Amino acid sequence: PETEREQTQQKTNGMGAESDSYHQECRESAEGGVAKCNEGLVGINDGTSPSQLAAGIAEAKVLTKSRTDNKPIWRKEALDLHLSIIQQGGNVGPIDYPGSHQALQKALEVISVKHKSVAIFGSISPWVESILHYNGAKSPTMTVDYNQPISFDERMETELMSTMLEADTQFDVIVSYSSIEHDGQGRYGDPLDPDGDFASMKECWLKVAPGGYFLLHVPLEVSGKDQFFWYSMREYGAYRLPLLVRGWKYVGCVTSKKVYGPNDEFTFSEVSNDSPVLILRKPPSVEIDDVLDVTKFEGIGCDITNQKCGLNIARQ
Repeated sequence: PETEREQTQQKTNGMGAESDSYHQECRESAEGGVAKCNEGLVGINDGTSPSQLAAGIAEAKVLTKSRTDNKPIWRKEALDLHLSIIQQGGNVGPIDYPGSHQALQKALEVISVKHKSVAIFGSISPWVESILHYNGAKSPTMTVDYNQPISFDERMETELMSTMLEADTQFDVIVSYSSIEHDGQGRYGDPLDPDGDFASMKECWLKVAPGGYFLLHVPLEVSGKDQFFWYSMREYGAYRLPLLVRGWKYVGCVTSKKVYGPNDEFTFSEVSNDSPVLILRKPPSVEIDDVLDVTKFEGIGCDITNQKCGLNIARQ
């Protein structure tokens, strides 16, 4: 039941009264929260692999986590460092995701986020946020997570997932990079749900304004066979990928090296190792109850036999 899902989100977010008071003290300190909170912080790589961050970020020590509730602490220095790397022609994509920065940048060049409201669903460090700001997204961006980061940077607002779902807010663009494949497995404080990824996609659908865009990265399995790794992640193949993105108009797939348009077919083996980003659009006139009707939208289809995907492939 949806109410149970929301209750689990609230229970697992870890924000008790003591934690709220602690972070409020940080916000009110004369040093912008840094000095007063130092004794309560640990490095972001204490429990987070440095390979989940861009090269050099962990060593720069601009990202920390709270000892009280394990929430990422985002200070102004973190976004400034990421932006500086981009401005110097560097790469802010996590080490674990080679080509991710380039693929996301190419996707943003297809849809443009300049002066648009943007939300990021799922984030440990503000690397996606930095690319969005570099491309002129409307400030502040909004980051939504079960484990809500605490931001001391007015350019980046954050929100708890359950709170965001209660609001009427919608965004021109939502970006989710390597997040939804984990949903429903409890690894990041989310409620257990075998179809948690489908539930999260519904939540994203509701939060994108009609005609808006959704940039999605989930891991695609190289052979096109769906995989499930308990308490970790899913890898998507020819069966589950079309189900995951039903209800969205398929605009294209972008890797660090190539842009596939809606009429271009791609194979899982071609794109899976190159950080693919799917460009999806919410149809202006389709209601949430219509997403199962493939005649109402131009969704992606996959050929089970040949492991190919594209707009013109019959959807199963």
